[in-house]
Amino acid sequence: ADMTEPVGVLAARQPQVVLLVCSAKAAAAFIAGYRAAGHNATFISLSNTSSNDYVQALGPHARGAIITQVMPSPFSGGTPLARDFAALAGTRKMPLSYGGLYGFASARLLALGLQRAGADITRAGLVKALEGLGEVDLGGLRLRYGPGDRTGSNFVDATIITQGGRFMR
Repeated sequence: ADMTEPVGVLAARQPQVVLLVCSAKAAAAFIAGYRAAGHNATFISLSNTSSNDYVQALGPHARGAIITQVMPSPFSGGTPLARDFAALAGTRKMPLSYGGLYGFASARLLALGLQRAGADITRAGLVKALEGLGEVDLGGLRLRYGPGDRTGSNFVDATIITQGGRFMR
């Protein structure tokens, strides 16, 4: 996406903070354009930008970018979920990532739903089983589901990208 116009519009207003609600590619392009134009701000983006590809796309502009997270840190081992993920990823020689932990948590939730749905599973049966879970603790990540309630998690955290391109809480 061409970020020339959005960069110009926001640069004219000189904000201290810019919240980027867009794809990782668009966020990286905006930040690079904004900084290349000689402007500075604190950039905050959503968890969908939480990847090594985003950090690499930001290049020299990565340091200080803030990313909201919807998962606990996969790097700290601060939750049983993160420790289980790290152990499994280690056996497969897979790098740790927020996206990987998100997939791992989703697989655990799906497995719970499949178990509760029983042997003769249907789509409707799986939905009913998932809605019947109520409060679920996946190992430090609490979820909530019920009929008409697909809130999932209320967990939100923030990370900042360090000089070395790592996510720091």
